Amino acid sequence: MMRILVIGAAGNTGRPIAEGLTAEGFTVRTATRDTRPPVTAAEHVRFDWADLSTHRPALEGVDRMYVLAPALVEDPSVLMIPVLERALAGGVRRVVLLSASVVPEEGPGLGKVHHFLRGHVSEWSVLQPSWFMQNFISPVHHHHASLRRDGRLVTATGQGRVGFVDAEDIAAVGVRALADAKSHDTAQVITG
Repeated sequence: MMRILVIGAAGNTGRPIAEGLTAEGFTVRTATRDTRPPVTAAEHVRFDWADLSTHRPALEGVDRMYVLAPALVEDPSVLMIPVLERALAGGVRRVVLLSASVVPEEGPGLGKVHHFLRGHVSEWSVLQPSWFMQNFISPVHHHHASLRRDGRLVTATGQGRVGFVDAEDIAAVGVRALADAKSHDTAQVITG
């Protein structure tokens, strides 16, 4: 039975990915920094990119995995690539990475992770969404705050226009990238 690890399973994309895979009958292992499972039908482990003791229990017996960057880390590749190397050595065949539409392959941070996947993982996908719609409703996000305070949305796009995308739509692409029999093996820009 295939087991899929979903790192960040309590988040905007991780939770619906774990739920979608579970609904399709996959064995799902959720991984978060919390010990409480975010999805009731899934196996759950505590996972922290910076805590080596949490890696083996998360990776053991996993065939495919969904990964996103650790929060508040300047260069996530420093923590992510060693974990991905362990995962591949342990039998993981497919990795799906949540990145962003503005992060080029071989760029800093997640760009390095993207490049690593293309060069080292036999089955891979990189999800590159534009801004999340959830940024408008999250009280801790600066877009929400500026809309409430000033009634304006300010970004660094110049005259460019890019649609915001709902995290559920990003998750739907992630589910397909993990569940489809044929690997996508590409970066997928996802816009609203």
